[in-house]
Amino acid sequence: AEPTNPPTAEPTNPPTAEPTNPPTAEPTNPPTNPPTNPPSDSPTETPLCISTPKASYACGEDITVTWDFDFPENAEAEKGAMVDDWIGIYPCITGTEYVVGATNAVETVGYKHSESYLWTCAEFGDNFMSCNGDAKSQGSLTFQDPMPAYNEFGPHEWPVTPYHTIGRTDEQKENNEPNTSAINSCFKAVLLRFDGPSVPPYVKLCESPEFTITAGTSADCQVRDFSPSAPLLPLGS
Repeated sequence: AEPTNPPTAEPTNPPTAEPTNPPTAEPTNPPTNPPTNPPSDSPTETPLCISTPKASYACGEDITVTWDFDFPENAEAEKGAMVDDWIGIYPCITGTEYVVGATNAVETVGYKHSESYLWTCAEFGDNFMSCNGDAKSQGSLTFQDPMPAYNEFGPHEWPVTPYHTIGRTDEQKENNEPNTSAINSCFKAVLLRFDGPSVPPYVKLCESPEFTITAGTSADCQVRDFSPSAPLLPLGS
């Protein structure tokens, strides 16, 4: 009544319900959203307390100077603007130290008589000690021809020209060699205060980067024998 070999109810090898290697839900290397080097909003250079737009001028060319007390260079400048502040053009050697050959003493070239100057109040008075305007914490002034009349008091000159620096090194003196002449054409604009223990020298607030003034062919643009703004220093000091 029953068959000799009945059928098998279940398969010998049932199928696997899940895959052997399921897929990865997230990518292996997700992209980075922020940039690696974000741009900087601030400038890399520090603004200057006083500056000129050019690094070289011809003799007699207008020289515009811009100043701003928002960027002081020393404690005196941090006091803010005063009515007796002024800007002078000086040889680059002013404000630096040098060694006196005879005594080996170290001295500083003080800020005394400038080549030419302008009151920062920009209201020109008749008297060289006066400044009829209000104190200004920032602005621009131009050295140009003609300069204000107060420059006639003292050894001030416009146009500013290069000058001879005459001197000898200690070795040249020992060998009784003659003075050697060089020509200085390096200048800077300096913001000063009509103040100090004994003026001149005056109190420096800040100074501009150096610039050059080249000589010209006209009579008032020739190389000068000396500058009243700088001493005659030995070469190599």
